[in-house]
Amino acid sequence: MYGNPQAGPEDPLLWRRNYGILVWQADYDGVMPFAFQWQFGSMWNDWDDKNYRTEALAYPAADKPISTLAFEGLREGIDDVRYLTTLEDSISRLKTKDTLSQDMKDALRDAESFLAELRTESDFDPATVRRDTVEHLRAFGQ
Repeated sequence: MYGNPQAGPEDPLLWRRNYGILVWQADYDGVMPFAFQWQFGSMWNDWDDKNYRTEALAYPAADKPISTLAFEGLREGIDDVRYLTTLEDSISRLKTKDTLSQDMKDALRDAESFLAELRTESDFDPATVRRDTVEHLRAFGQ
């Protein structure tokens, strides 16, 4: 998935949704924002171009980049995908077991149902999805 959105908007929820759960739902293999840093003049001056402002997920500094709200949202989105794929992997591993307790079978069924519903859900809260994903993983003893 490319440039959804381009670097720039300081909306962490937008970045988290678009580069996280929406990517997982679409079954993409990766993401690519337009730019980590792109300026139309000075990196530190959003008003030095009459049409565009600086697009930055982080700003340069002497020792390490300075993060932005957009970057933190992107990072959270990536973490959301990691949690979801961990749950998918756990489900796959459990399905290979010859014997499972009834509680584990129920937990497995609930987790599969959760993921199936999430695949098509358009109105979700990423924080709630993360919490529910963790609850399903805990039900598996992870």
